[in-house]
Amino acid sequence: MTNATAPLEEPPVPGMSSLPRDLEPPAALEDRVVSALGAHALVGRRDRTWRWQHIAAAVVLFALGAVAGRLSAPERTPATAGQPRFLLLLSNAPSTGPDDERVDAYRAWARTQRAAGREISGERLAPEGRVVEPGGTTSPERDDLQGFFVVSGASLDDAAAVARSSPHVQSGGRVLVRAIDTP
Repeated sequence: MTNATAPLEEPPVPGMSSLPRDLEPPAALEDRVVSALGAHALVGRRDRTWRWQHIAAAVVLFALGAVAGRLSAPERTPATAGQPRFLLLLSNAPSTGPDDERVDAYRAWARTQRAAGREISGERLAPEGRVVEPGGTTSPERDDLQGFFVVSGASLDDAAAVARSSPHVQSGGRVLVRAIDTP
């Protein structure tokens, strides 16, 4: 019976034991062998520069992400830094006119608010959504939320006046105005 874990022993080749053991193969031979094995995906080059390239690329992408995050977040100007902020939830607006015209109207309104010294940012919401309830069950959203704005203002009444001037209310939609509670 043979032992399956024992290494295979080959008979010594005459003259092999007299050869020096510390000889390096010529570089060209090594390159050809490694290239041939690499072509068959049996080995890969041991090029360590790729690690630094990947690390450098990751650092650059992280820095770009951080800069993009700062650019997209509305900055608090000294004029608005002490003012409360309000959430304007837009709902129930009828679809009137081409989409591009409505978007242009909201942009113009937002520019007017910025020119008046207000901080303002907002987004349109997708028409479908899910309501997550206790226990993790979900159901289709029943509200008709269409978008939101965050605006700075002196008071709740001031924010309500901003909402009244919005194209959303002007076209027959509803805006819920809520103060953002900051500690």
